[in-house]
Amino acid sequence: LSIHPLSKIPGPFSAKFSGVWKNVRYFRSTWHTDILELHDKYGPVVRIAPNEVSFVDATALSAVYG
Repeated sequence: LSIHPLSKIPGPFSAKFSGVWKNVRYFRSTWHTDILELHDKYGPVVRIAPNEVSFVDATALSAVYG
């Protein structure tokens, strides 16, 4: 997993392997608060699934896209 292009993006450990973390939050209807808590904990860019990241502002795009 360390060779994945998003491996340096912080987030919940389980988000490296599957989208279950994200899907559980959608199902519980807690997504909107949980994602804000992740950004408070990890910063402006958070990995939420193996191939998905969440950005808190547009300037954070450079962390992934350069």
